[in-house]
Amino acid sequence: MAYWDTSCLVKLYVPEMDSAAITAEVIAGITVVTSEIARLELWATLRRKVTVYPH
Repeated sequence: MAYWDTSCLVKLYVPEMDSAAITAEVIAGITVVTSEIARLELWATLRRKVTVYPH
């Protein structure tokens, strides 16, 4: 079991240095727990990245 904060969750959607390691853990099927507000934090973080760094 692993606790992931928002910084780990972001790596699943945005290519960052440790994204491959986080993805490998998901593929391996580890149990992930996070806070109840992680969904809101993730949404806000991704929204900010799109606004600040549009493609």
